Amino acid sequence: MAHIKETELNLWAEGALWGNRLGAVEAHLCRCERCRERARELKILFDSLDQLPSLPLTRAVEARVAAIPKAASIVPAPPSLWQLLERQWRSLAYGVVAAGVVTGCILGATVLDYFSQPMDLGGMIAAVEVEEGYAGYLFFEEGAEF
Repeated sequence: MAHIKETELNLWAEGALWGNRLGAVEAHLCRCERCRERARELKILFDSLDQLPSLPLTRAVEARVAAIPKAASIVPAPPSLWQLLERQWRSLAYGVVAAGVVTGCILGATVLDYFSQPMDLGGMIAAVEVEEGYAGYLFFEEGAEF
């Protein structure tokens, strides 16, 4: 059985879960002793934190908080529709190119195999090397002397 992630238990203990996910977590907590115990501990912790007195911030703390770069807290925007479409088209193009290469290799090998095999035409075929690595076939009709 898969247990609830720690971050999700934290959200549950804070009361920040809602909808279907809240129902799923609570259903799991009814069945799982380990997660139920951890959730109880977190609930006690968060209840204890709620009881702490609030302290006023000093100017030094305010200045340090204000000095924190804003970029660190910015969550990157999700990709736009055009970026998603571009990724899909790029993937499709790569797939088409790969399929073309594979098809070309298979067809090329088949054609080469077909034409490279000597055919019996009622005579005799001899493979000879004509010059510097060039190989060819000679066909001798039946009954011809060589």
